[in-house]
Amino acid sequence: MSVRWPRRTILPKPRPDTSAVDPAAPRIGVVIPTYNRATLLPRAMRSVLAQTFADLELIVVDDASADGSADVAERCEDPRVRVTRLATNGGVSHALNQGIAATRGEFVTFLGDDDEWLPELMERLVARLDGDGGSVFSVAYSDARVVPASEDGDRPHLPEGDILNDLLLGTIQIFASACLVRRSALLEFGGYDETFRQGGDRDLWMRMAAASHRFAAVREPLAVVHREHGLGHILGDPVVRAVAAERHHRRWGRLARQRMGDEYTRRRRWQSQRKRREQRKIVKRLVRAGSRTEAWRYARRMAPTLPWGTPYVAQALSVAALGPWPYRLRRAAKALGRRISGDASVEAEE
Repeated sequence: MSVRWPRRTILPKPRPDTSAVDPAAPRIGVVIPTYNRATLLPRAMRSVLAQTFADLELIVVDDASADGSADVAERCEDPRVRVTRLATNGGVSHALNQGIAATRGEFVTFLGDDDEWLPELMERLVARLDGDGGSVFSVAYSDARVVPASEDGDRPHLPEGDILNDLLLGTIQIFASACLVRRSALLEFGGYDETFRQGGDRDLWMRMAAASHRFAAVREPLAVVHREHGLGHILGDPVVRAVAAERHHRRWGRLARQRMGDEYTRRRRWQSQRKRREQRKIVKRLVRAGSRTEAWRYARRMAPTLPWGTPYVAQALSVAALGPWPYRLRRAAKALGRRISGDASVEAEE
């Protein structure tokens, strides 16, 4: 499988908001896009309807599910719930845009169909946007608890104001399931870029930040983001995430280099190294599970997604084709070589 990148990516042009706020509408429009998540969707919906800030409407956008997800949503008797059924599956960004178009109030927020909110999330985010007199911040976001927890254990970086450099460097992650956006600012950019299979959130935040929209942070984990996904789910596939990261680089890399120079290149290399290790671990896990064919296919998918990754891809392909033993022998030989080299240097010094 090969990935063909466009030579030039054209940014969606900002456009003026021609949709006025309906004064009779709830202040917040909550959009939940869903696809074949009939068993998980009720949890997300309950967390919305249990918010201490109750002046909201919930718009469930069913992206042509085949498991009755829309029927599950329609069985909810709360009058704040509306369901939009899409005839064909257009992807999460398309579903989100359909939900945005259906909102009527001052603010818009999003929730993954497998995620959930703590009861006070919307109350806290509205307070941040109301507290500035309605003129400074366009987006408020909170920290989120990720399940399962991240292996690196890094403390969250939650800057405020002009956060464009943080977004360009990838030192910040704003979860769509833990944010609140002014509808006027969101519609200015036409919502999500539907060409992104994954990573559309980050692109939207960067477009807004590049246009001088400012962000406010609530430094508490008030949402739960579930990541118990396998390779079959878009969020659980590192190759899909790597493709999205490369698309972001092609769109935003020039601006990032202009603003940060070598710092951006160093950060990009470090991030690429983490992605390589993550993907190689998946190949090894598949081999150990006896799925040699699946490991080979996955290793081939790795190849075009990782800059500076030729040695890692070669190792993954060899593991997929021959099993883990050649790689283990190679590591053992290197370790022995370093030990011999070290012993020789010690003897020379003595």
